[in-house]
Amino acid sequence: MSISRLVSYIYSNVSSPKKLEKYVAKKRKYRRYNWIFLLSVFLPVVTVGVFNIVVDPYDVFNTPNFLGINHSKPRKDNSYRLYKATDIIRIKPVTILMGSSRKKQGLDPNHPALKNEQPAYNLAINGINAYELRRYLEHAIANQKDLDLVILGSDFFMFNSLLENRAGFSEDRLEID
Repeated sequence: MSISRLVSYIYSNVSSPKKLEKYVAKKRKYRRYNWIFLLSVFLPVVTVGVFNIVVDPYDVFNTPNFLGINHSKPRKDNSYRLYKATDIIRIKPVTILMGSSRKKQGLDPNHPALKNEQPAYNLAINGINAYELRRYLEHAIANQKDLDLVILGSDFFMFNSLLENRAGFSEDRLEID
């Protein structure tokens, strides 16, 4: 409907100035209601989104850490298989240290012997089996073409054929070339 037809339709249905005022007032009321409704829906959603970005419980958005606000990442400690996969994409390390929990606690990526191989990242995961280790290595190679050094620590339990993939392991979050 064109604007001229719309104006003529409004004026033909609203014959007196009082009716026109009522019509305009009603239209303003609806417009105000729609704005209030949209703000009441979108404002909480945006607020929650901004809060999640500031707190960043998984350390995915790379926001600065503020002591007392978002310094502690308890959700990150419980889902290390997820955040280690995303850290490889975000940090793009030249050196990765891989293995099980012994390598996680025993190898320091900031050791002076690795000063020429920085950035280094400790990709060791608790209770990892050989298949998971291979998949994380493929993921690291696919996301970091400049990967120069891989320090692989293995232990006896890693090669146990009865050791299933852990519940937190997901093929979907790992990329391969």
